[in-house]
Amino acid sequence: MKKYITFLFGVLFIVELRSQSNLTVEVLPVSDRILMLHFDEGEVDHPEGGEPFNSDVVIKTVLDIEAATLTASYSIESDDDVNYASAQSPASINRKRKGTDYANKCDWTGWECSPNEDYVVFDHWIYLEFDDAFQSGSTYSLNIADVGSGNTAVSFTFDEFEMRSECVHVNLVGYVTAAEKKYAYIYHWMGDGGSVDYTSYEGQPFYLVNTTSNEIVYTGQVQFRKAFDNAEFAYTYQSPNGNLLGADCYECDFSSFQVPGNYKIVVENLGCSFPFDIGCDIYRPIFHALIKGAYHQRSGIVKTSAYTDFERPADHNPNVTPGFAGMLRYTTRRFCDYSSPEPSYDDTTLIVANELGPINTWGWYHDAGDWDTYYSHTTVPAYLLTTFEMAGARVNDDNINIPESGNGIPDLLDEASWQLRYYYRTRHAIMDAGYGTGGVGGARTFGDLWGSDLATDTLKGSWQDTHRRWYVSGEDPFISYKYAGLAAQMAYNLSAIGATDPEGINWLEEASESFEWAGSNTLTGDETPRFDGELDLARNRVFAAISLYRTTGDADYHTLFLNEIDSILTTPGFYWSNDLYQACWVYMNMPQGMAIDAGAFELVRSKIHEDADFLINGFIDSRACRWGGNYWYNMLVGHQTTPIIVPSVAGHFFNSGDNSDGFLQNILTTADYFMGTNPLNMAWITGDNLVERQPEYIFSLDNFALNEDKVYPGVIPYGSWYAQYFGPLGAWNINWGAYYAYPADANWPGHERWWNNRFSPLISEFTIHQNTATGIMVYGSLCGICQDPVGVGEESSDDEVLKMYPNPANEEVNIYLQENKTSIERLVVTDLQGRVIESKSLRNVQGKFLSIDTSDYSEGVYLVNLMQVNGTITSGKMVILR
Repeated sequence: MKKYITFLFGVLFIVELRSQSNLTVEVLPVSDRILMLHFDEGEVDHPEGGEPFNSDVVIKTVLDIEAATLTASYSIESDDDVNYASAQSPASINRKRKGTDYANKCDWTGWECSPNEDYVVFDHWIYLEFDDAFQSGSTYSLNIADVGSGNTAVSFTFDEFEMRSECVHVNLVGYVTAAEKKYAYIYHWMGDGGSVDYTSYEGQPFYLVNTTSNEIVYTGQVQFRKAFDNAEFAYTYQSPNGNLLGADCYECDFSSFQVPGNYKIVVENLGCSFPFDIGCDIYRPIFHALIKGAYHQRSGIVKTSAYTDFERPADHNPNVTPGFAGMLRYTTRRFCDYSSPEPSYDDTTLIVANELGPINTWGWYHDAGDWDTYYSHTTVPAYLLTTFEMAGARVNDDNINIPESGNGIPDLLDEASWQLRYYYRTRHAIMDAGYGTGGVGGARTFGDLWGSDLATDTLKGSWQDTHRRWYVSGEDPFISYKYAGLAAQMAYNLSAIGATDPEGINWLEEASESFEWAGSNTLTGDETPRFDGELDLARNRVFAAISLYRTTGDADYHTLFLNEIDSILTTPGFYWSNDLYQACWVYMNMPQGMAIDAGAFELVRSKIHEDADFLINGFIDSRACRWGGNYWYNMLVGHQTTPIIVPSVAGHFFNSGDNSDGFLQNILTTADYFMGTNPLNMAWITGDNLVERQPEYIFSLDNFALNEDKVYPGVIPYGSWYAQYFGPLGAWNINWGAYYAYPADANWPGHERWWNNRFSPLISEFTIHQNTATGIMVYGSLCGICQDPVGVGEESSDDEVLKMYPNPANEEVNIYLQENKTSIERLVVTDLQGRVIESKSLRNVQGKFLSIDTSDYSEGVYLVNLMQVNGTITSGKMVILR
C-alpha cells in the first residue's frame, strides 16, 4: 500500500491506494463475431460524516493497457464449433475507457490539480473481433493472458436467448400496454472502433420472449433506423455530427403487442436485452420514488427511520437545530433587487444593511447538493399541483410513506404543499416580528456570502451548518403573486376532493391577502422583467388572478386576467416562462359551467398546443430513439437524463387527451429513452432496485455525510455537459472525468459522457425544480393511463388456460398448443354473450401453433375454446382492437 500526501489551504489530504486480488471481467456479445470484455478495476472507499472530506481509499487493480490491446493476449477455442477447434486469436481489437469512481485528491500545480490516474478507478471496454462467426448453442472458452491480475479463462455458451448484449436497448421500466409505439433499438459505439456495423442484421428476426414461460410471443424483423452521423440536436460542436449515440441505429418494432407480462428482446445471432414489463401502470414505482426524492430534499425536519434509510436531525430550523437559534436573519432587501439569482459579494452590503433581526421560519427545499432555497423552487408545487389536475384519480396514492401518508389527502398534494407551507410560515413570521405588512418573503434564503457549506476539512451535514448567518429575502410582489396563485390552486384542489388542509391553513384566504398586498406594494420599475425573464410581474399577476378566479368565481379576477393575457401571448418576441405556463394551464382546466372568454380561451389553447407540438412532435423523427425536447437545447442540466417535455405533457392532458395530435405516443417513446433505450442502457433515476441499471452516484453533501455507499432514491442527476472551460481543473470540474477518457472526450457521443463523478456538481448534482419536479410531472402523468384487459396476460401454470399471441390482435391470432393437446376436435369462438362467432373441425391438427384469421372480427373481447376428443375444453380470452 502506498500513500499520497498533499496539502490544500493548509489542510492535510490523504488518499490510500490498495490493490485488490483481481480485475472483474464481464464478457458480452456485440455481434456474432465481436465480443465485448468489460473490465472493472475496483472502487473508491469514500469518507462519511465526521471523517476528513478527502480521506478516500482507492482499491483497484490496474488494467495493463498495452497487454490488453495485443491480439496475442486472447484466444478462443471450442469443442463443438469446428471453426474454433484450434484456438483462434482476434483479428482486431478496439477499446474505450472512462473513470467510474474518483478520489477527491489533488496534486496542486498552481491553481489547479494535476491529473493522476492513481486517483481514478477505470472501467475498460475491450472489443475482440474474430474472423469466424460464433454458432448459436456452441460453448467457447476465452483465454485471457495476464492483463493485470494473472491469466484468466472465461467459458460461455453463445446463446442469444440467454446472453445479454449491451447493444440491445429497451425501456428498463417497460412499455405501456396500449402504447402505439413500442421499440427496442440495436446500436453500439466501440470507442476507437466507432459504430458497430449491423448491416447484416437488417431483415433478420428478433423475438419478444416471455421471461416466465420462456416462450416466443412475438416475432419481427430488424430494420434500419438512423445513421451515426444523423444530427439529433443543433450543436455539432457539442457531440460529433450532432449525434448523441455515435452509432448506426436499428430498430425492433413490437408496437402491436399488448399482452401484459415480463419480457425481453432477443436478436438472432446477437443477444438479448435486459428484462422489462408491459403493463398499464408501470410508471407508478418511478412516480413513488420521485415523491420520496422530493421528501429527502425537505429542510427543517427530523428524518426518521420510519420514512427513510437516511436518518438525520433537523437542519436550519431555529427552533430545534442546535446552535442555529438566531442565525436565520431577515432583510428587507428584496430578492428581485439582487444582482442575480446567485447574489454576488456586491450584494452583501445592502442585504446586511437592511437586516431587521432574526426570523422564526424554516422548511424549504434543499437545492441540489447545497441547502439554499430559490424562487425557482416555486416550480415544485406548480408542477405537482398541475400533475394532480392532469392525472386526478390515477395519482391519488396516500401510501408512498412520507410523514403525511394516510391522512386522507393524496401524497402528491401533501408534497405540493411543502414549499407553500414555508412561504406561509415566512409570511406570518414577518408579520409576527413586525418586519412587514403581509407580503411574502424568502424568495431566496441562503448563507453562501457569509461562509461555506463546509467550515472545516471534515465532512458535515446540513444540520451541522451552524457557523454562519443565513438571510431570508424581504417581502416582494413577485413571490407574493406567485404564492397567491399557488395557494389558490391548492385551495381549489383540496375543495375538489372534499378535503381541508390538515394544519388548518386557509389557503384561499392566504391567496387573496397576498394578491392584495402585491398590488398595493408594487414599486416603480417592478414591471420590468428581471433575471432574463425569470421574474416577470405581469405573468405572476395573471397566474394569481386566474387561479383566484377559478377558486372564487369572482369576475374581477377574470377581467384582470383577460386584460393582460392577450398582450402577453401576442407580443413580438413572446417567450414562455413557468409562471405563464401555469396561468395558461389553469385556464385550460376551468370547471364545467364556469364563465370563460371564448376568444381568450382559443388563444391560450392554440399557444399551448403550438408549443407542445413543437417540443414533442417537432423533433421525434430527428432522433434515432424517438425522444422529444427542444432541438436547440444545449447538452447540460438534464439533456442526457431528464424528459424536458413538461409543456407537451400538459398540452396533451389539458387539450385533446385522445392522442389525435400524436402527443401521447411521443411522450411515451421519450420516456422510453430516458428509462433505458439511451446509449448507457440507464434508467435515469436512483432508487432501491427499481430497475436493472441506475445511476450509482449523485452530488449531495448530506448524502455523503449520511451514507457514502447508498444514494437518495428518486434523484435524476444532471448528466453530461458539453466540453467547455470551467475554471481550474480538479475533481469538482465537469472536465475532470473527460480528461481521463479514451478516446479523447471530444470523440465521445454526447450521451455516453456520464463520468460517474460524485464530486462534480454539474455532472452528478440535480435540482428539485429542474429534474425532480419535471420527472414527477412526466412520469406521474403516465401512471395508470390504460386498463389491461381482464384475463389477458395473466400467468398460470394451469393446463386449462389457453395461450395466444398477439393478444390483443388485429388480423391474426396464434394459439399455442401444449404437447398434451395434440388431438383437438373443434375450435369454437363466442362473444361474451355466448353467441357463436366461429366453429370448425380441427381433427388431427399438427404442429405447435394454430392460427385464427380475425380480419373480419369486430373490435371486442371473445372467448376462444379448443375442444379435445376426450371432451376436455381449454379456453382463453382474445381481444381484437381496430
